[in-house]
Amino acid sequence: MVMAMAAISTITGAFYTARQPKIYRATSTVFINDRAPQRIDKFTEAMSHDYGASAERFVNAQVAFMTSRQVAERTALRLKLRPEALAGKLFASVDKSTQIATLAVEDADPAMAQRLANAFTDTYEELITDDRTPVAVEAAKFLEEQAGSLRNKVEDDEKELYKFVKSKELPGSNFEESHKIQSADLASLHDQYSKIRSDGIRMRAELQEVEAAKGDQKLLRELVLSDGGGRWQELHTQYIELKLDIAKLETHYGANYPKLIEAQQTLDALQKELDEELRTATNALRARARVNASELSQIKSALDEETKRASALREGELEYNRLKRRFDEARDGYDSTSRRQHDTELQSLARQTYVRRVDSASLPHRPIKPNWRISLFYSFVLGILLGIGLVLLSDLRDEKLETIIDVERNLRQPLLGVLTKIPIAQSITAPDSMELARADYVVRHPRSGIAEQCQQISTNVFSSFLTPPRAIMVVSASTGEGKTMLAVNLATAICARGKRVLLIDGDLRKGRLHKLFQVPQTNGLFEVVTQRIPLAEGICRTSVPNLDVVTTGDVLPHVSPLRIFELSEFVAVVEEWKKMYDLVIFDTAPAALVTDAHLVGRVVDGAVGVVRGQLTSSRMVRRVADQFEMNKIPLIGWVLNGVSQQKNYYSYQYGYGYRKDPGYYTDPTPEEVSGSQPPDPPLQN
Repeated sequence: MVMAMAAISTITGAFYTARQPKIYRATSTVFINDRAPQRIDKFTEAMSHDYGASAERFVNAQVAFMTSRQVAERTALRLKLRPEALAGKLFASVDKSTQIATLAVEDADPAMAQRLANAFTDTYEELITDDRTPVAVEAAKFLEEQAGSLRNKVEDDEKELYKFVKSKELPGSNFEESHKIQSADLASLHDQYSKIRSDGIRMRAELQEVEAAKGDQKLLRELVLSDGGGRWQELHTQYIELKLDIAKLETHYGANYPKLIEAQQTLDALQKELDEELRTATNALRARARVNASELSQIKSALDEETKRASALREGELEYNRLKRRFDEARDGYDSTSRRQHDTELQSLARQTYVRRVDSASLPHRPIKPNWRISLFYSFVLGILLGIGLVLLSDLRDEKLETIIDVERNLRQPLLGVLTKIPIAQSITAPDSMELARADYVVRHPRSGIAEQCQQISTNVFSSFLTPPRAIMVVSASTGEGKTMLAVNLATAICARGKRVLLIDGDLRKGRLHKLFQVPQTNGLFEVVTQRIPLAEGICRTSVPNLDVVTTGDVLPHVSPLRIFELSEFVAVVEEWKKMYDLVIFDTAPAALVTDAHLVGRVVDGAVGVVRGQLTSSRMVRRVADQFEMNKIPLIGWVLNGVSQQKNYYSYQYGYGYRKDPGYYTDPTPEEVSGSQPPDPPLQN
C-alpha cells in the first residue's frame, strides 16, 4: 500500500508539474558598503554604524529601497513601460555576512528577465550614486542645530543636578559616603538603646524584688545594700558584733546589767543608721530607674529621627539617580551628534557611493519553475507518508482477530482449536430457539465436524497438563464471543468420552445455562455457597449422559457476585464437587468487564479463553492475559470461534481429507437441522 500511494502521488505530481508554465530568473549582484554616509536620496535615508544603527538594520533598509515603488517607476521610465507592469517584479536579498545584494527578476521570457534585472540594477545605482556635497552641507547644518540644542540640555541637567545635591545637605561629600555615616550613626544608637534597655530591665526587676520584701528588713538590706560599699559593711559588721556582745552580757549578768543597757542603746542607734542607709539606697535605686526610662525614651526618639533621615536620604538618592541618568543620556547624545557633525563636514568635500556592481544579469537557459526534482521528491515523500498513514490507520482500526494467523501472531498462549459457525435453519428466528439449537448441536450430531472440533479442543486442554485437571473455566474478554456455547459444547464432548462433568454457571450477573438446559434458575450456586440448601440439591441432571449443571441461583439484588466468590464456603463447595466429578467446568462472566473470573481462578487448574473472529479486539484479549498472569491464573490457550465453514475446511485444512467422504465427520445443512426431531427436555429429575 505504501509503494502504491508513493507511485500514485509521484505520477500526480509529475502531471501537475508538466502543466505549470515555465518561469526564468535573471540575477545581478552588487556590493553595498554600509560604512559610507547613508543619505540615499530625497526620499530614502538610513543611519550609519557611527550613528548607532546596526548592519542588520542597514541592509534591511537597502532591501526595502530596492523593492520600493520609486525604483520601479524609475526603471519603467528607463524601459518605456507602464509602472504598474513592473510592480512586484524585483526580488531583492542581502547576505548580511558579505553585504552582497542580489537583485532577481522572474519572467516567462528569459530575455525579458535579463533586461529587467540589469535595468533595475542600473536604476538602483543611479539613485544611490549622487553628488553628496549639497546634501552633506545640509546635513551638517542640521546636525549643528541638534548639537547646540543637546548642549543646552546637558548644561541645564548639570545645573539641576548640582542644585539638587546642594539642597539635600548631605552629611558626606556624596550619597555613598552619606550612607556610610548614616549607617554608623544608626548602629551606635541601636547599641546605646540596647544597653539602656537591658539596664532598665535589671533595675525594674530589682525594684519588684524590693517591693515584694517590704516587711522583711533583713532581706531588704541584703537586696539593696549588699553591694552598697564600705560604710554599710562597717555598720553591718558593728551591728552583728554588738548583738553578739549583748547576747553574752545578757547570759552572764542578766537584763538589768548597766553595760547591757548601754550596749542595747548603741545597737538601737546602729539600727537607725542601717535603716537610713536602706532608705537612701532604695530611693537611689528608684531614681536610677527613672533616669533610665528617660534615657530610653530620648534614645528611642533619636533613633526614630535618624531612621527617618536615612529613609529621606534613600529617597533623595533615587531622585538623584534619575537626574543623573537624564544628564548622562543628554551628554551621550550630544557627544554622538558632535562626532556625526564632524564626520559629515569631512564627507561633504567628496563625491561618494556605497554601491559597486559585482555581476550583471546573464541570459537564463533553464527555468527555475517548475522544479521537477523538488516536485517529484515531495510528491514521492508525500505518497510515502500517506501510505504509512493509511497502513497505521488500518492497523489501528483493524485490531480484530479473524484468522488462525492473527491469533498466533497477537497472542502469547497457544491456539487450542477452531470452532466453526453452527448452521441454524432460517426458519428458526427466535433468539431463545437459536441458542437451544446451538447448545444441543453436538448432542444431536456427534459425528459432525463441530463435534470433532470440540473433541480436539478437549484433547488439547487435557494434553496441557501432566495430570488430568479437576476444574477449568471458560473465559472471554467481552460479551457475545460464544463463551457459554463453548462451555456447553466442550462439556458435551468430554461427556461423550465417558467422563462425568459438572457444568457450573459462574456468571452470577447474566447467567444463561438455565435457559439452555431449560431448568429452574433457583436453587443454584448462590444458595449452595450461602448454605441455604444442601450441596446435592444445587445439582441439576440433564438429558446429556454424564453431564450435570449448577445454575447461578436466585442472587439477591443487593449481594455482589464478587462477595460470593470471596467466601471460603465457595472454595469448600468446589472442592467437594471436584471429588464427585471427573471435571468441573465454570462458565464465567467476561473477564475484561468484571473481575469475577479472577476470583474463580483460585479454584480451577486453568482457563480456556474464547475469541470470536471479526469481533474480538486483540488489545482487550492481551489485557485479559496480562491480568491472568498477574493473578497467577494459568491460561491454557485460546479457541477461535465463529469461523466460516469455507475458511475452516479449505483455508485451515480441517477435516484431514474426510470432507470428501459423505456422512463422515460432516456438518448437516441448515435444512437437515430444521428437519430433525426436536430434542427431549434436557432436565431429568
